[in-house]
Amino acid sequence: MRELSDGEIIDHWGEYLEINKPNKLMFTLEVPKHFKGISTVTVEIEKNDLGCVLKLTQSGIDTSKTKSNWEDMLKNLKKLLEDNFNISGFNLN
Repeated sequence: MRELSDGEIIDHWGEYLEINKPNKLMFTLEVPKHFKGISTVTVEIEKNDLGCVLKLTQSGIDTSKTKSNWEDMLKNLKKLLEDNFNISGFNLN
């Protein structure tokens, strides 16, 4: 995958470790421009009374360098879902 940031192309590499539709996705992630090493990202989706909860974890690196990027991506996902699917009530805690 490639990211365009301020006119610069930033490469992202990884491989899928587990795909369990629709509940879990786990993959490795390597982005030398953002952090050293290879991390493991896990996305888990669980049903609840209001719909579902998405839990994202990243391990294997110092996540202080990636936390704000993940938060921004989840905020953008929240806005996309609310704007295009009339879904509300998201909590990004």
